[in-house]
Amino acid sequence: MGCVTRLLLFAFVLVCYEANAQGPKRLPEHVIVSETATADCYDKASNKLVGSMLVRRPVILSPDGKYQAYAENEAVAYRGAGAECVNTARLFVKGPGEKEFRLAYLQEPSLYTLFNEINIVDWSPDSRYLLAELTLRDRIF
Repeated sequence: MGCVTRLLLFAFVLVCYEANAQGPKRLPEHVIVSETATADCYDKASNKLVGSMLVRRPVILSPDGKYQAYAENEAVAYRGAGAECVNTARLFVKGPGEKEFRLAYLQEPSLYTLFNEINIVDWSPDSRYLLAELTLRDRIF
């Protein structure tokens, strides 16, 4: 079974590589850590497509100190695609005994959504709940 899985994975990688080689070209990514920045593919002054951006929010610690969370908002710019910029929002958490953060929520781009962004508001006083704000902006057709 292990050999079959590897062969299928290898075939999948080749198919994806060939499909992407002929498709739109992803533009370089800029990574920043900020509490307020918005992930965007466009220069605000000229409104020109400049590239991809990943905005990582700082880690928020729960009141009891046992849990941590952070959000990532990624704007991916493409040349030659129908959509030049697509946004993905991710929320990561880490609990007691966990060595790495794990993905807790993912809002992927969709045909009808132009923009996705997630921001952490705060932990509940008892550290049981995490409040996050998700912003979705619809495409206008």
